[in-house]
Amino acid sequence: MSTVFFVSSRADSRESNLVKYRRLLENLDLSRIVSKNDLVAIKLSFGERGNLAYLRPSYIRGVVDVVKNLGGRPFLTDSNTLYVGGRNNSRDHTIIALENGFGYEATGAPIVIADGLLGLDHRSVPVNGIHFSEAKIATAALDADAIISLAHFKGHMICGFGGAIKNLGMGFGSHAGKRLMHSDYRPEVSPSECEGCARCREWCPEKAISMVSGPDDHKVAKIDHDSCIGCCECAVICTGGALEISYMRRSQDESLSAAALARKLKERLPENTRKRIKDLKARYDTDLKWRERLRAVSDPAIVQEKIAEYAAASLYRKQEKFAAINVIVDVTPDCDCVGWSDNPIVPNIGIAASLDPVSVDAASYDLVNDAIGYARSALTDAGIASHQKFAAVHNGVNPLAQLIHGEKIGLGELEYKLVSLDSAARKSKRTMRSLAGHSRSGTTRTMANLASYTNYSQTRSSVDAEKILPSTIS
Repeated sequence: MSTVFFVSSRADSRESNLVKYRRLLENLDLSRIVSKNDLVAIKLSFGERGNLAYLRPSYIRGVVDVVKNLGGRPFLTDSNTLYVGGRNNSRDHTIIALENGFGYEATGAPIVIADGLLGLDHRSVPVNGIHFSEAKIATAALDADAIISLAHFKGHMICGFGGAIKNLGMGFGSHAGKRLMHSDYRPEVSPSECEGCARCREWCPEKAISMVSGPDDHKVAKIDHDSCIGCCECAVICTGGALEISYMRRSQDESLSAAALARKLKERLPENTRKRIKDLKARYDTDLKWRERLRAVSDPAIVQEKIAEYAAASLYRKQEKFAAINVIVDVTPDCDCVGWSDNPIVPNIGIAASLDPVSVDAASYDLVNDAIGYARSALTDAGIASHQKFAAVHNGVNPLAQLIHGEKIGLGELEYKLVSLDSAARKSKRTMRSLAGHSRSGTTRTMANLASYTNYSQTRSSVDAEKILPSTIS
């Protein structure tokens, strides 16, 4: 069972947030992973231009100071994005990092973009996965002596949430690796809802989107699915809600008609995906490429599993030289790579830290689900009190696949013990009761969430509670 240390976000004049943060870092004991003269990669996201929810530089400075005191040589790092935004090359990426306050004068460490000028600097390393046997990992991650993941824990449209696993996996994948992780997705445009702004066309890294005549002769976006790589950034950037994600993969049986393929897949497709196929069929009934669009259907769990495998690969030969810190504040529904910040879905919770990326994400996930949601947020009325906050925000996406697969491939453990480091005077009775439940069995709480999650439509057979619970809980 892995230990996860925790400090809440509650503070006052007797005990500030930074004092509690230093206590957390002392108990994490980074001397176990940092030796003198080690090059220590502090992996974070610098945030996109226009986003305001990314980590405050004070969180980074706290870790940098500890690493320096241990004789290590820290540097701040992330890899370039796949989408065409402000961070898809290291020159522009560094400028945004500086604009957002991550300069040396604030953090005490230099910025090194992990995969080079254009996202091409990587090496292939072996990984014991079911989707990959090797992964294309950013060079700086492999060359570092130790890695500290410093993640802003928040929502994500594909993963449900983003924490340490996504910070490592997608964060240290090179451009080529990111393409491989995203390869199961195909976005679709609703012509009736498209405003013709062309933002998606400018954002697309593969120039797979064109503007064509739509209803009433106004211009609408159209995606060339032969060129689309499935990064789905067009769906993120769309302000009109005209782009939706279909979870698709190519079928091995190209001889099936669309109707026959749909019948073949019907039993294993969630209901909302079957409805999506029906809607698409009606929309593209006269489109000769319909069968190419349908082919076969998967779900978000596959991409989460791929990200977990890349996370494991990023720690190649240094799993004993790794620590993870999740800052669970400003828990927005979307990731920090978007150019805006919606209201948080729950109140600020605190900071969790561990030497185990799976455990720290599982604990963070449980803490968010235990919180009462904000009404003035992306949560539905039912989601405010739900124990499935991220699924409520992201249309039933199952965020547990990354945790379960992470344990399966040896990245970490689902079972954790949450140790509160708040002083006794600061612990409310409610907090004490909540943390006691976590300490008894983190796995039971996480897997109980999985059991209740089976009511959501995106759960697939490899993440089926009936198959996982007996082998996981003794």
